[in-house]
Formats: sequence, structure tokens, C-alpha cells
Amino acid sequence: MSAGFVAAADEVYRLQNGRDDESQFLQRMANQGHYRNAGGTRQGIYVCTPGGRLLASVNSNQPDVVMQTLKRGLTEWQSLSEVDRMAGATSVRPSGRWERLIPDDGLVLRSTIRDLEALEDGRFKPRRRWNRDYVLYSRSEMTAWLPEELRDTDGVAVADPRLRLARFHFVDNARGQALPFHADDVVLDFEPSNVAYRKGRLVRFRINGATKAYSDGTWRMGDSVWKPSAGLPYGMVTRVSGWAEYDLTSKRFTRFELSVLGRFSGRTLFNGRRRDEPEGYVGWTFELVGDPRAALIAPTFIELYDAAWIKAGVK
Repeated sequence: MSAGFVAAADEVYRLQNGRDDESQFLQRMANQGHYRNAGGTRQGIYVCTPGGRLLASVNSNQPDVVMQTLKRGLTEWQSLSEVDRMAGATSVRPSGRWERLIPDDGLVLRSTIRDLEALEDGRFKPRRRWNRDYVLYSRSEMTAWLPEELRDTDGVAVADPRLRLARFHFVDNARGQALPFHADDVVLDFEPSNVAYRKGRLVRFRINGATKAYSDGTWRMGDSVWKPSAGLPYGMVTRVSGWAEYDLTSKRFTRFELSVLGRFSGRTLFNGRRRDEPEGYVGWTFELVGDPRAALIAPTFIELYDAAWIKAGVK
């Protein structure tokens, strides 16, 4: 089936809320689809012409349902004349994308979260639901991860890089979209990082610690689309274990691996937790993205990052 289409995938949040030409193109097309709800979510799979004429759509993760939608869209396409197929076609260029802020000389991590079932013997069994995100640090922020004797921040004051993880990435989004934490909601308890191994230009050190975060549901992060319509209390307690390897010559990390166990409490509006599921466990792995541009998708809460280089890049 794929041979009959030009396939594209993108993160829907910016597209369904943006006012730029690219976002408006998507919204006009998707408003004809399965939700038919201007102003709401446009999640789903769409088959359309280059001019934005909708041919078929569905929001489903069932392969058979998706296949039938593709077949229906392809049949509609084949029934159109050449003129109708290309009617309204234009080159819509994005005016700005969060992805362009991904730093070339900083630190980019890929995170994977999975729902966990606690077993009686103290171990944890992976459940089916999982999700993925990315974490960004500029070069100055990246060096703040290093043991103190190795840090070089170019005289720029940077926040504790672990706070970014605790606020925006230690969130319960294995089953759906969770909310971040305000800085005042978070308590960090990390052991100092010491060089455990050094050979030539490479240094290796451990990253261990814990975090606690709790929100009573009051939103305190400004006028943002993330502001929930209903305030619900939620929290996260984590244990963090990992290590990193840094090249003193290239001034880049060559390895960065974290394993995190989290115990969540409460829920947020869209994170898929039931009222009768007041607490449970999730686990994360964080790993280095070798080529920063391979990340492609910006972090979920990038516009809430308390970082000057992010704010300066907002259009």
C-alpha cells in the first residue's frame, strides 16, 4: 500500500494549534475528517490531495482499520481526474519549527518510558504501554552535568540540568499526555558526580540520585496551551542510576545512560490513568543521540523550558 502514497508523519500539537500557513493547511484539511471539530484535536491518519482535499481519515491503532482507510483513500484518489488531483496544490513552507532549536554542540537524549507492574518479589514486569520523548541541553547546560573540576560553562550561569529532567521528563506519560511540574514542586536529591575512570581524553563518572515532585493541580506556568481545564493532583518519586563518558578533546559526551524507576501518584487530564489507579510504577531509559539532528522531534514541553536559548528561538 505504501507505494501508492507519499507518507508523512509529524507531531500534531503544533499543527493543530498553530496560526502559520503550514498549520492552517493541516487544520483546514483535517476539519473535514473524522472529528469534524474545529479547535479540537486532529490526531489521526489522513489521506488527502496535495491541495488539501480530504479523501479518507481515521484515528485508530488497529492495523486492519488503518488498512481499510488507506484503501478507501486510494480508491478516491484514483477516481479523480488529473486536474482535480492537483487542484489547489501549493508549496506550503513552515515559518518555524521547534526542531530547528535542537543544538548541534549540546546534549540530546532519547527517553523511553514504559508502564511497570510491581511483582511480589520486588521486581517489575514491563506492561504493554510505552512512550518516547527527547531531552535537549545547550553546550553550557551540557557541561553542568560534568564533575565540578571539569565544568566549562563559558561564564554563563545555568540551572541544574537535573531539574529539567524532574520537571518535564519524569512525568507519567506512558499511557497518554501528562503534565509537567513547576520548579517549586520539585525536590532534587542527587549524589555529587565524581570521576570514576580516566584514560587519556576520556573521563567516566556515575550519575545517581533521586527526585520528588508533587503538584496539587494548580497551574503556575503561565498562559500556555498546556494549562488544564481541570486541576488534578499528581506526583512522581524517582530513583536514578546511570553513568556517562565525556571526551575532553571534542568536548562531547560519547556515552550517557540513565535508568530511572518512578512511582506515580494521582493523574492528569489526558494521561490515561483511572480514578481507581491512585498510584503505580513506570520506568525510563535515557540514552545519548549520537547525531542531534536524528532526534527530529523536539521535546514535548520545549516551550516551557526555562532556558534563554529556547525563549530567544520562539517565533
